[in-house]
This record gives sequence, C-alpha cells and structure tokens, in this order.
Amino acid sequence: MQFYHLQSVFADLLVKAYTYLKRHDPTQSFRGVVLFAERALEPVELTPYRPLLDAGVIQRFYLDEMPELADAPLGVSILYLIRQSESEAPDTARELIARANLMN
Repeated sequence: MQFYHLQSVFADLLVKAYTYLKRHDPTQSFRGVVLFAERALEPVELTPYRPLLDAGVIQRFYLDEMPELADAPLGVSILYLIRQSESEAPDTARELIARANLMN
C-alpha cells in the first residue's frame, strides 16, 4: 500500500520480487501488485516499466477508485476501512472484528 509519492516504487517491487525468486525458485513466474492510495501518488515516469505494466506483470490499483461492495471479502473490506474518515472508522472496524470472529 503506497500512501506517499515514491518514484522508485516499481523498482523497489522488482528488487523484492527478484530477490525472492533468486533465493527460492528462479524458474517460477510472478506478478506484482501496487496499491496506491490515489492515482496522484503513482510515479510520473513509467517508461522503464511500461512493458511490464502492459503485459500485466505489474498491476496498479487505486484505493480511492475502488468501488465499495457490501459483500466484499474481509480483506478487501479492511482496505475500505483505510479510506474512511476518523469518525466512521471505529464503527466499521468493530463490524469487521465481529465479522472476523464469526469466521473462526
């Protein structure tokens, strides 16, 4: 989850992915996902990463553009919590905790 502008966000992702692959199984394929709080936080210069973005090897999502679904999985609902106001978040958090407890 990217909450601030970082020009090297895609390079950092690739370093982590390739380091993992080198240590564990360099023959496996991978896909990287970057979740930005908002589109404005995405780096401006994408030229070095364009082939990976176009091929879907790196995917970008923007939290403020994600539609909120009432029946979303718990993990996605937690992401919705991140973008709520301070006044709304406590009630939503309690609902999510109750929902998680029902799953156990």
